[in-house]
Formats: sequence, structure tokens, C-alpha cells
Amino acid sequence: MRLRHRLRGPLDSRVWAESCGAGRRMITTLITALKLTTGEKVWYTPLAKPGTRVNNAAAVSVIPGVAFVAGSDGVLHALSTADGKILWEYNTAREFETVNKVPAKGGAINSIGPTIVNGMLFIGSGYAVSGNNFGNVLLAFSLE
Repeated sequence: MRLRHRLRGPLDSRVWAESCGAGRRMITTLITALKLTTGEKVWYTPLAKPGTRVNNAAAVSVIPGVAFVAGSDGVLHALSTADGKILWEYNTAREFETVNKVPAKGGAINSIGPTIVNGMLFIGSGYAVSGNNFGNVLLAFSLE
């Protein structure tokens, strides 16, 4: 089975995703901000590094001025909501030392997005819906 999806409208018509059987190849991964009243593209930011296959299927979480986006590569991005520039990124797909000394490794972030509460950002890393980027960590970030 071969499915091809071309993204039209406010996105560049050259951007497309192709699915072949159980595999998936992303030509490019973009996060796009649209003006809700008109559908006009305000900005877009490519997130995948050249030559990589990334699925940014996790929910996007937003606080004033910042959108948090994560994907199958385990990278958590903070984007400016004003212009889409990458403000910060953190690779969660690695081993972590834990407080209880149990081995832990991050991986894909393919389902839920970050939870933000009381100045803290929490994200589960390693839930690989597809592929093999599995892990088992819950990460907590703060400004301090």
C-alpha cells in the first residue's frame, strides 16, 4: 500500500509525506503557525535535520511566547510563537542518571506533549508508537 499526502493551502506545495506499508518517510518536518481568521501562514520552521526521518506527532504545548514541540527523534524544541525561531532544544533520546539509580533512557516522543504547570515542564520520553526509539523516562525542567 502506498499513500501520498500533499499538504496544500498555506503550506508550500512542495512539502509532502509518503507512507509505504508500515514505514514512513518524512521529506521534511515543519511546524506552521496560521492566522486563524484567514488561514494565512504566519511562519513555518523546519525541525528535522537533513537526511533524518522525524515524525512530530506529539501534541504541541504553548505558553505565552513559546510553543514546545517534540518528535520521534526525542528532541524537544522550544519555538518562539512570534516568528517560529528555535529558542532552545534538548535531546531526550539518551541515557539518564536517576535519583533512585534505576537505569533509564529517553527516546521517541510520539504521543502526549509536554505538561506545563507552576513553572515546570514535564515530558515523557521513550514512548515509540512506531519505530525502535524506545525508552522509559519522565523528565522535569524548570528555569532555575
